[in-house]
Amino acid sequence: MAFSKPNCADFVTLKEPVLLSGIVGVTDEWECSGDDFSTQARQAFANAKRVVDEAGRRWEDVAFVRAFLADITHYKEYSALFDEMFTVSPPARTTVQAGLVGPFLVELEITVNGN
Repeated sequence: MAFSKPNCADFVTLKEPVLLSGIVGVTDEWECSGDDFSTQARQAFANAKRVVDEAGRRWEDVAFVRAFLADITHYKEYSALFDEMFTVSPPARTTVQAGLVGPFLVELEITVNGN
């Protein structure tokens, strides 16, 4: 099976990084945002953007994203969303299948570069 290289950086040099972990698709009330992958993934990225802002950093400073997918069949959908979220200078990335705490279908770890 042939694969194409995802749109991402091969490496990123860091200065004073901010590390985000356990970013999932939850509402402000910490309820799961939905039963489907797309809803959860979009909410997870929205939550990540909020935390990046709270840390005083810019979304453009995201250097690395590690995505844990409960079902790897969502890889193409995740990749399309990743490309939508990072239209210019995409960060380095890794995507793996993992046994996540239910009901979550996606979890993000993000490294943000310093100012």
